[in-house]
Amino acid sequence: MEFPRVFINSSGPRSEIGLKTFTEIGETGKALGHQMALSGIARRVQEGDRMQGIEMGGNPIAEIAQESFKETPDYNVGLIPKSRPEISVKEGKINVEIVV
Repeated sequence: MEFPRVFINSSGPRSEIGLKTFTEIGETGKALGHQMALSGIARRVQEGDRMQGIEMGGNPIAEIAQESFKETPDYNVGLIPKSRPEISVKEGKINVEIVV
């Protein structure tokens, strides 16, 4: 006799609501840190290029400072989790012998 089994993989929905495994947290943090570092470098290069031409007129230092405080937070409302858990079933077996 083998009992039926139900397998539920809820890692997708759990990840969407912030309940990630340590590995997922590490990978997400690594990717986010890498992206933020690259965008910060690119922004500083652009600001440096603007300040390099300070003798051309204008006030790039004040403009850069003002632009740094213009960013507004992104608000998003949504339902979570967006995906369903994966559910699979393994059938069981039963052997019946009838003796008359």
